[in-house]
Amino acid sequence: MMRQQRSGMGSMRDGMGPGAMQGMMPGMGRGMDAMMMRGPGMGRMDSLRETDPEMFELEQTDQRLDRESRELAEHYRRAPEGPARDEFRDKLKKTVAQHYKARQSRRELEVKRLEAQLERLRGALEKRSKDADAVIDRRISQLLGEEDFGF
Repeated sequence: MMRQQRSGMGSMRDGMGPGAMQGMMPGMGRGMDAMMMRGPGMGRMDSLRETDPEMFELEQTDQRLDRESRELAEHYRRAPEGPARDEFRDKLKKTVAQHYKARQSRRELEVKRLEAQLERLRGALEKRSKDADAVIDRRISQLLGEEDFGF
């Protein structure tokens, strides 16, 4: 029985699941998948530039080094055996090491921010726990329509 082939990127049913396009077209690997999942193209980066310049710089560096790594790997694969090919491998190693450091920096910033958020949440939780009776009484007043909003 022939299965009708659909247009587009494919689906699980026709054997073209997530990541199936990876490796089929240069530059369509993890980086492109990540950009597609993040939303419409540069809109996310423009927004990030305005709202979070520090993270914007790290993201931009991550994307640049990812692109450079892929290009160097392609040059290496196409180069004939010899010193030129060895030079591409050396450059690739340096670039991948820089990329690793850039991604680690981004992760460190994310962890630092998550820790700060966790501390704020812990503080709020602790305050609400101390003020439990007042919080409960206020909620009962709201539910019964007795809340005086100071108007």
